Amino acid sequence: MSALTLLGLSLVLQTLATVACDPSVSEGKETQVRTPHPLKPWESAYLPNSLKPISYEVQLWPWLFREKASGLFLFHGRSKVTLACLNQTKVIVLHSKALNYTKPPRVFGRDTLTVRKYWQEKANEYLVVLLDKHLEKGKVYSLHTAFSGELTPEMAGLYRCQYQEEGSIRFLAVTMMQPTNARKIFPCFDDPALKATFDLTVIHRPQHSVISNMPPRATSEMWVRGQVWLVTRFQRTPLMSPYLLACVVSDFRFIEETSNGVTIRVWARKQAVEGGQGDFALQAAGRLLHFYEQQFQLYYPLKKLDLVAVPCFDSGGMENWGVIIFRETNLLFQAGENSESSRQSLLLVLAHELVHQWFGNLVTIQWWNDLWLNEGFATYFSYLGNTFINPDWTVDSVFAANGLHLTLESDALANSHPLSIGEQEVSTTEHISQLFDNISYEKGASVLRMVSNFLTEKVFLQGLLSYLKEFSFRTVTYTDLRTHLQKAVNNQSAVSLPTNLKSILDTWVLQLGYPVVTVNTSSGLLSQQHFLLDSSSTVARTSKFGYRWYVPVTWQMNTTLQNMIWINRTTKVFVRKAVVKDQTWILANINAVGIYRVNYDDKNWDKLLILLMKNRDEYILSKVRPVYQYFMELAWAELDTAPTDSCDQFAQEVVAGLACSNGLWECHKVARNLYSLWMAQPDVNPVPPSLRPVVYCRSVTEGGQAEWDFAWKMYELANSAAEAEILRYSLACSVNASVLDRYLSLTMMPWKIKRQDALATIVLVAQNINGKKPAWNFIKTNWATLISEFSTAEAIVGLLEGVTSRSYRRRPTGGKGLGQREDGIAEPIKVKVKCDTAGIGHKLGEQFTFHWWDHIFNKAAADIVVETQEDGVVLQKVTSGGQEEGAVSNKKPRRAAVGREMLYGRFVKATTLTPHREQAEAEEPQSSDSSDQDEALDLSSTRRLTDEELLRACGGRTAHKGARHGLTMKAKLLRLEEQEQEFLAKYGQRGRTAGAEAAARTDVGKGTKMNKWLAKGERPTREEGPGIGTPEEEGHRLKAKKHKRRREKEGGKDTGIGKRR
Repeated sequence: MSALTLLGLSLVLQTLATVACDPSVSEGKETQVRTPHPLKPWESAYLPNSLKPISYEVQLWPWLFREKASGLFLFHGRSKVTLACLNQTKVIVLHSKALNYTKPPRVFGRDTLTVRKYWQEKANEYLVVLLDKHLEKGKVYSLHTAFSGELTPEMAGLYRCQYQEEGSIRFLAVTMMQPTNARKIFPCFDDPALKATFDLTVIHRPQHSVISNMPPRATSEMWVRGQVWLVTRFQRTPLMSPYLLACVVSDFRFIEETSNGVTIRVWARKQAVEGGQGDFALQAAGRLLHFYEQQFQLYYPLKKLDLVAVPCFDSGGMENWGVIIFRETNLLFQAGENSESSRQSLLLVLAHELVHQWFGNLVTIQWWNDLWLNEGFATYFSYLGNTFINPDWTVDSVFAANGLHLTLESDALANSHPLSIGEQEVSTTEHISQLFDNISYEKGASVLRMVSNFLTEKVFLQGLLSYLKEFSFRTVTYTDLRTHLQKAVNNQSAVSLPTNLKSILDTWVLQLGYPVVTVNTSSGLLSQQHFLLDSSSTVARTSKFGYRWYVPVTWQMNTTLQNMIWINRTTKVFVRKAVVKDQTWILANINAVGIYRVNYDDKNWDKLLILLMKNRDEYILSKVRPVYQYFMELAWAELDTAPTDSCDQFAQEVVAGLACSNGLWECHKVARNLYSLWMAQPDVNPVPPSLRPVVYCRSVTEGGQAEWDFAWKMYELANSAAEAEILRYSLACSVNASVLDRYLSLTMMPWKIKRQDALATIVLVAQNINGKKPAWNFIKTNWATLISEFSTAEAIVGLLEGVTSRSYRRRPTGGKGLGQREDGIAEPIKVKVKCDTAGIGHKLGEQFTFHWWDHIFNKAAADIVVETQEDGVVLQKVTSGGQEEGAVSNKKPRRAAVGREMLYGRFVKATTLTPHREQAEAEEPQSSDSSDQDEALDLSSTRRLTDEELLRACGGRTAHKGARHGLTMKAKLLRLEEQEQEFLAKYGQRGRTAGAEAAARTDVGKGTKMNKWLAKGERPTREEGPGIGTPEEEGHRLKAKKHKRRREKEGGKDTGIGKRR
């Protein structure tokens, strides 16, 4: 018997033994099968459980030039996958997408098996191979394929990246396989649970180097049509999921060092490496790797680690085992040119991807429904790693202001989702992509932080260590983590819990949302209630826990810490010690370690609010001005200097931003002077790195065409990715509509603005009040091009959400897509956009989408307070639809602010930066509609402290006044949106049905009434179809119906809409 046969038998026996001994199987958890399969295995969204991969041998040959016949950039490949047969079958089903098979697949066992038929099942992205006889259980087989594909610029799968260096255009090939893009490169079992080994071979030109997960084991030459190519073969990988395989073919340079036996290299463009931009990441990576080895008590299992900065990369970073790929801004740093905030952001992303080498690569989730076990751990430990690098960092305050704040925003919506959801809910690639959100990242990290706090870090880490050791090179579910944490609790006596850990954790992991805890210092009662941003919204998802939580309440009485209180899934608990009198006050949720908001009785609020002045604007400026003056004396007196201490640099950046955005004229003056000096001598930038975002944006805002053109020129010449990022952001600060139109047009030119930045740039323009209308018109005009260039539904939906929202935030740690809008978007709209991107009913979808997105845009642009400046006097005007009314200055609007705000439920008069504010308000035009008039007055006269401001004022602690004293403007808008969504759901369902039926029949004029209406470009009347008129009609009809119902209930006479009784 040959050595190869013995090896194959040993591998299949090992595989079968693993399946037999896997505790997940004994507990009734299926490795692959999640729902009963239909009659034909290729009709299921899940792979059948008849085969399991043992190893892959993959050869890739990317052509970084256009193929003459087709004019396309192509790659060619071959693969061999060795399979263990777990159940008898005559069909091989594995993933494949957008591949052209140049030869029929071949199947080998002891003998060659005959392939009767093969095809690609596009609906489920499968390659189906039908055999003439059964594969026998317990035996090993191999599937051989030859294929080709296109090297697209779409930044998914194996794609090409175009960039400029030293005056010439360069190309590189790079992979991005997470979550479901390995199938675009070679046929594979593209599930995270189906781990295997990989032997990769890459064919490339001699001027290029190739990087992959493992070190090269051999390189040889191959001659093709008189040209020489290199064939690089890499060592075999450990067992890992297909989405972790990676390679980069480029002419990059590298720097390297060895840390604890691991060779670490940083790869980047030649200019970046020679400029020393990789030095900081190289030094930090070695320290972080050693820190995590100590934390997890497991050595990094590979002998090398490559960190690659790619000019074209959609995510912040990708944790491929042994070769982590980054966007340039997240790996390259140039001391003296980049700000402290960019350094900290780089460290967070670098640490995040390094944590994945353990949580995600070594121990992998069984299915995507538990994605938070990867991303939550990586996010949580990235903050700890950053604190290790920067001991001065206060992890609690930084995490609360970033991770926890995003959690409280995202999870306060009725359409949120639990951390762990049912496997049957995640069946398509769209479902999987949508899970890469703030819930999986930030809430996952917040839950782990809270658990570490009430278990203590020692007990928490003990549970994690046993979890990592038991499941190394295997897959896990949430229950595995919970079991090991419970074991750690059982092995000690210092920490006592009110019940078992399963009961506690399940309330946080298996149901969406979080509570608001109300502390009544008069009665001593602590109560909990599910917190929703809109208290009138309905949560469609049911919970067996009744949306009650086991809440660990940390608290202090005055300055004295008290013992933790548990609210044990009850609505109320009495705490005798919480009854206080006199001037004693109580503060709950110390350091914001709990995932809940806190409300108090009025008396306790009064005591806490003494910390803040009633006048918000005066309070902020009174705090900003002296600190601003300090940093001005420290750095700006000498224009080319900055603080040497990293904390001072970061504080300088924050304070300068607050000063300029709050109208401090001294800040504006210095910013203009610095920018003018730079324009006079472009080769010498006098602006300190920490001040560049503020100076650039302020100068472009207050300048003209010359200032914008200069910023664009410096953007094109920027060698630092971080500097280019700041300039790209600042170019969107212009108040000139024609300039913004020009900037928007450049987003369609990838040689001007990188493809990865195009959609984000459009959103940046839209977040400028002067650019909101131009951005929206640009999207509608270029809709077909956008759909063609950015074909993923998530990218298009993210663009629409970003443009139509009042505020926009990108997740800091390498998330997918543009980000998440605070208030969410109706699901029918998302579905319809996905229908558009799939090319189904395109024209119908375009008409339907814009019909509703126009309405959402107009609502988002309305009722915005625009501040203008005249001789240092800041005035506010209420706008309608984003257009300024009754201008009090001939200058352009300066910036937008959210209209109605609240000081913890107590409405207070907006404070004036000058004595002329009241006069400006008195001159505002009055609406003829009394209800609109009241709303406008409210919008211009009320403001609210943000959670971050309260956090800073309370020394890193946060609290929130609940809905008892009223709703914010956003909550009212959300309630109105949900009412509209009831109609939208009906219209959307009909629209989707019409589009699908029309596509199936290829004759849109036949079929239902909706088909005919849409084919004619008409809208149904109320008589033809109730509830599907224009948004204005539906809004009016909804108001009339509610008004009539209310009047009938009160016994009065219906007086119509918009009139008072």
